[in-house]
This record gives sequence, structure tokens and C-alpha cells, in this order.
Amino acid sequence: MLELLAIEGSIITIDASGCQKEITSLSSKNKGDYILALKGNQKLLHQDVKNRVELAQKEDFIGIKYSYC
Repeated sequence: MLELLAIEGSIITIDASGCQKEITSLSSKNKGDYILALKGNQKLLHQDVKNRVELAQKEDFIGIKYSYC
């Protein structure tokens, strides 16, 4: 379905069932961004993301590109 949509500059949100390399690479290839749900059943990935966010917070996100609204 993503192949049929003009997603350039869009943000795609999807639940955990869509957390697959094919989906994320297609979004990136078509110049879209994405937000994925990350569940605890992906233990190593979940812990890695948690550690990175905690470190970024501790260092006040210095050197990390981010935005929020």
C-alpha cells in the first residue's frame, strides 16, 4: 500500500505489526518518515533504544538532531 501513496515529507505511524525492515526501508526510500511502536518482546532492541534515550536525556540531547511539537 505504501508504494501507491505519495509519502514524501509525510510521517507514517504504524503499530508493532508493521515493524518490519521492508516497511521501514520503503518509507525511507520514498522520502517519508515513520514512527513505530516498540514492544518489550524485542528485548535487545527495546533495551538498546531505552539506553540510547536515557543517555541522550542525560547529555541534554547535545549532538542529536531531534524535533518535537
